[in-house]
Amino acid sequence: CDQYNHRVQIMKEDFSFVGSFGREGSEDGDLLYPTDLAFDCSENVYVCDSKNNRIQVFDLNGQYLRKFGERSYEDSCGCEELETSYIRISNNVGVYQPSYLYIDADSNVYITNASNNVVVYKTSGEFVTLFGKQGGGAGEFSSPCGLVVNKEGLLCVSDNNNCRVQIF
Repeated sequence: CDQYNHRVQIMKEDFSFVGSFGREGSEDGDLLYPTDLAFDCSENVYVCDSKNNRIQVFDLNGQYLRKFGERSYEDSCGCEELETSYIRISNNVGVYQPSYLYIDADSNVYITNASNNVVVYKTSGEFVTLFGKQGGGAGEFSSPCGLVVNKEGLLCVSDNNNCRVQIF
């Protein structure tokens, strides 16, 4: 991701430039400080559209397909505000400034975000779960900044300001 130019650049293995997609904005297909990307098994590109508070999905040619994870601002629907985060739970769960993502073999999309938690969706955009909150204890985060599922199937999250990697 070319974060400050609000686009994704496409490179060959030798790092020669092929092309790019995205432009600054908030419409479908626009990006605002993209921070990370990952591919699913169908070779769709999932982009952390950080300042638009969503994940956008593109094909390999950069054509917009769909989005998910947008924050809900509805207070009248019986939404519950989580104790230490900026997201609300209603029919969908949003992400707040998503920073990193990882897609596993079971089509789960794991996302770290500025709410100091990990949100999990299916590649279809269906919410699965979320966990974590601000803090320094087990299962708590302070600026989670990367994640991967290891070959044993355990989720490893880099917990930046707590100077550790947590394994779930």
